Amino acid sequence: MSTGLDSPKAYLAQHALLDQLNLLDSVPIPDYASLLPSEADPLVNVFIGPSGTISPLHFDPRPNFFCQIRGRKFVRLINPKYQEDVYLNPDPMYANSSIADFENLDFLKYPRLKEVEMEDVILEEGECLYMPQKYFHLMRSLSPSISVSIWI
Repeated sequence: MSTGLDSPKAYLAQHALLDQLNLLDSVPIPDYASLLPSEADPLVNVFIGPSGTISPLHFDPRPNFFCQIRGRKFVRLINPKYQEDVYLNPDPMYANSSIADFENLDFLKYPRLKEVEMEDVILEEGECLYMPQKYFHLMRSLSPSISVSIWI
């Protein structure tokens, strides 16, 4: 029975679930990762959620292999050369995230957004997307989904 109200959605985001369950060895690290300079071990995180979950525009501190295991995700990508135009959050805790809504662009409130070039991708099951360090991205689940992020 529907009440007409939006019910809360649970979203497990950026969680070390595979490490907790001793399943980390079941995730193959892409061969390409060995070509990247890194002194740290890869960090593997899981994202599990229903359709409509969103990660607003942000960048990661390390290169990221983002793999879609189940479902579909919309991804909006922005080159880091536009860092001055994406209106980063002044709060140091969220300094890697934009305060602008990159799904509903407001050029009056954020005029520099007009300068930003964006690329949109739909990730299907079994596809991976490589994002270099500090490459901006927004993600929205288009269906119930499971994703794995491998930070190199």
